Amino acid sequence: MLEETRDTITVPAAFMIRMLACLNQIRRGRRRRQQSEPSAGN
Repeated sequence: MLEETRDTITVPAAFMIRMLACLNQIRRGRRRRQQSEPSAGN
């Protein structure tokens, strides 16, 4: 799946899109939690 050369790693576009979508969901979930819990412990 991953093609590795001497100094670069090539990743398929579909894999990158899936990773970015996943990271975006995680960030959205964290943001929602922070908004619903007003500074607990800070």
